[in-house]
Amino acid sequence: MIKITKPTFQKALIAGFFSAFTIGVLTVLTYKSTLGYFIAGSFGSSMVLLFGFPESPFAQPKNVFFGHLCTALVGVIFVNLVPLPIYINIALGVGAGVFFMILLNIVHPPAGGNPIIVIIGSASYDYLISPIIFGCIIIISLAILINKFFKLLKGKIKIIGVGGVDSGQAAYDKFLAGADFIQLYTGMVFKGPNIAGIIKKDLKDLLLRDGVKNFTEIIGNKTLS
Repeated sequence: MIKITKPTFQKALIAGFFSAFTIGVLTVLTYKSTLGYFIAGSFGSSMVLLFGFPESPFAQPKNVFFGHLCTALVGVIFVNLVPLPIYINIALGVGAGVFFMILLNIVHPPAGGNPIIVIIGSASYDYLISPIIFGCIIIISLAILINKFFKLLKGKIKIIGVGGVDSGQAAYDKFLAGADFIQLYTGMVFKGPNIAGIIKKDLKDLLLRDGVKNFTEIIGNKTLS
């Protein structure tokens, strides 16, 4: 069974949201403005590293920018200067892209697909400017700002579970869903102030039932639901 903890859930949610936001900015600029193209297929893969694993050496600005630029350049060179069948150019292009990324210490795994995209699309040298350079500047800038913002807020945002908390099991379910605290307004209205003590006792029994030693272990722990 897959164990989904609160930190994992929050990380996935944040990464997914801001990946969508960043790609959304690129697509709006591409389709709703006359500024040029800002979106490349390989940028979607870059979102995984930039927002899911920003601490990775492969997600650093240098790697993202020069990794994409290098492999896209390799693809453009094969398209325009290497008179070989496309199926050979694609294979050689990917190999050359990987070679240069490792050689120059600018490895960014998502960029490995750029030669395929460029060669299949018969892209010109303009592709290096738009979308590669323009797009990279935008995604790197947004990633830096967003990741710095969340570092400042780390551990400061708490989730409160509200609505329908009138039993120990209901409270337990809220904690399993990721709540740090629960609000007992509904329970107190319908069952009186003594409900707090009842819920506390029921929670203790549920923790013992599931063999949980530390209460914080159940917060966001989907494996216990």
